[in-house]
Amino acid sequence: MLTKRLILLMKVNRFVVFILVILLASPVYAGRARANKTAIKYTEDDTIAEIRFGRNLAARILGQIKTWDNDKVSDYVSIIGTALASQMGRSDLNFKFAVLDSPEINAYAIPGGYIFITRGAIQLMENEAQLVGVIAHEISHINNRHIVKKINLRGQSNAFLSSLGVAAGGGAVSGAAMLDKLLDEAADLLFEIGVEKKFETESDLEAIKIMIALNYDWKSYVRFLEKIDNKTYQNRREVISKTHPPLADRIRQIEAEAGKLSTKTFYGRKHQKRFHEKTH
Repeated sequence: MLTKRLILLMKVNRFVVFILVILLASPVYAGRARANKTAIKYTEDDTIAEIRFGRNLAARILGQIKTWDNDKVSDYVSIIGTALASQMGRSDLNFKFAVLDSPEINAYAIPGGYIFITRGAIQLMENEAQLVGVIAHEISHINNRHIVKKINLRGQSNAFLSSLGVAAGGGAVSGAAMLDKLLDEAADLLFEIGVEKKFETESDLEAIKIMIALNYDWKSYVRFLEKIDNKTYQNRREVISKTHPPLADRIRQIEAEAGKLSTKTFYGRKHQKRFHEKTH
């Protein structure tokens, strides 16, 4: 069962409303299409399978890495993430966010709408724009079903859907071996081998595009990647070094795309003070 904090945090309070108003009021946002595009056609059964699979994978991860016992930071991440997902996330998913209590600098996109950011990543960030960039990158992975495509997860039969449902409750079913195999493959993609380089590039570029659309400083995201690349943090980026393309390559791709968008001189919001208040 997922932790109480993970099932969270669609809190309707003044801060949520404030964030949503800011995002919706962005002058460059108007008319932008919601990110639901995909070349492959997926059915409702496929989405159900993805959600159930993601629930199992999230539970497995949380069984190994606990969530950070810091309600203020967790609430803030979930509020920003929920507001951002409402603008760019797939409409067939209910996105959920949690902060993992790990010094590793990383974030993880789990099929079905689960996004985990590590404590190490949050502590390395300097402003809200960097947080938005990281979350947008992970939402893009889920929007584009990158892990779903890599493990070929489809809801092709009622038996497989049933196996996913029962396995979530701890029952023994004929499809349990298949589920375990797919969970192992997905965990390897997240923690050992990563998805394809083109998928990471796609998510980086979609992240900066939404940052620009919502008037956030996209260069802050680049600075965050540069900071991770610093040798000072070498012992805290073991996983990201294995699962992602070289950071210098990612930065070059982002800056090249920004040049095409004629936004190299664009300066958006950073919200450094608010980030510091919510994370310290």
